[in-house]
Amino acid sequence: DDGDAHGCMQMAHVGEWGRVPNLYWHAVEDDQLRRHPRFRALPPVDHVTLGSEASFKFVRQGTELWDALHAGRLTTGCLTGALGFQEEGVGRALGMNARNSSHGPLMSAWYRLRQSAAGQGPGASNPTLEVEEATNQAAVMAY
Repeated sequence: DDGDAHGCMQMAHVGEWGRVPNLYWHAVEDDQLRRHPRFRALPPVDHVTLGSEASFKFVRQGTELWDALHAGRLTTGCLTGALGFQEEGVGRALGMNARNSSHGPLMSAWYRLRQSAAGQGPGASNPTLEVEEATNQAAVMAY
């Protein structure tokens, strides 16, 4: 068996129940989620007005712009790595999950912090905070 349509060999061993979580079972795709009436989707990045850091919250996660805006910044996503909590032996000593201990998260955080931080978003304009917020809120509502 070659696994599922996603090409993941491990999926051949995953069912609706059991010890191995099935991340794809009943997973809502991004496009479906964006169409739901109660979901407030962010517009594509070319519809976002970037100026101050306050406008960064309108950028979709997983885009190249989102990655660029995180360069040189310590975020919650790399905080445990930067603090060394994922180093071998540290997690166990702190009573945390030590199963995936590795030096990699610390090095990833170090690499990200060495990158030049974007003062403003790439291609940013300089609107006032009020105009920037109103423009981005309008883009979210229109999308």
